[in-house]
Amino acid sequence: MKKISRFFRLSYSDKRILIEVFIVLGVASICFKCFEFKKIAPHLGNYMKESTEKNNEMECKKIAKIKWAIQVMSRYTLWDSKCMVQGIAAKIMLRRRKIKSTLYLGVANDNRQGFIAHAWVRSGNVIITGAQGKEAFTVVSIFGDKS
Repeated sequence: MKKISRFFRLSYSDKRILIEVFIVLGVASICFKCFEFKKIAPHLGNYMKESTEKNNEMECKKIAKIKWAIQVMSRYTLWDSKCMVQGIAAKIMLRRRKIKSTLYLGVANDNRQGFIAHAWVRSGNVIITGAQGKEAFTVVSIFGDKS
């Protein structure tokens, strides 16, 4: 109940972006589970191209809000909203706002699980999703928006 009452105390714009993130995470999850990656990949950006590392002040404010909303809502979805789903959602939300970004896919060797994968999204110099532990992964694919 505390979390619901906290939600209703948020500003209109915060509520709106949290609801948008919830919906976009759902769409991203459905896409990731229902389609082969080779069908999704062309929609993620240009293969092995990175976006610019500079954003203007207005874009930085929007990026910070999207980052916050994805971090919050990914904990409350009824489905798994792990790194790849969060990455796809971030790309969708940033593209809707005409903000360039890059999705990175990496792999690492875990002694217990074998190869593991991770995804993270960068816009400008900000890592929006998947920042934690990304250093342990070797980048194998990059999908960036045209600069």
